[in-house]
Amino acid sequence: MTAERIVIRTLGVLAAVAFAGCGTHPPADTREAPAIGSYQGFGAVERVTILGYDGDAMEPFITRDGRFLLFNNRNDPKIDTKLLVAERRDDVTFVYRGELAGSTRRPSKASRAWIVGATCISSPRGATTRRSRHSIADDLRTAA
Repeated sequence: MTAERIVIRTLGVLAAVAFAGCGTHPPADTREAPAIGSYQGFGAVERVTILGYDGDAMEPFITRDGRFLLFNNRNDPKIDTKLLVAERRDDVTFVYRGELAGSTRRPSKASRAWIVGATCISSPRGATTRRSRHSIADDLRTAA
């Protein structure tokens, strides 16, 4: 056997081995693999239901005690962005309670919010000193 044939056969065997794993068989776990370098500390993404709400739910955040889901309706320059609240019913179901009082901002003034204990702290975009604080419990009483 010539050296050329040995090289061709070797390449053929390597190609066969390389392509042996390429098939149409679905993996046992059909969830998408996370992107390389993505943070996995929270576990797999899971869809939830917000009963009583049928709009956009963006930038979700669950309070430290796990009782409330905070989210905004939409980041669209044509509408006011609102911080909304839903209360946990079970692991994948929340009940919509309404807008977090005082959280509506004009589109250019959309804010981020942080939860400290049971207090929501929001800061207008670009602000360095002006902040507002809201008790989530008080806001839920006005939203209900």
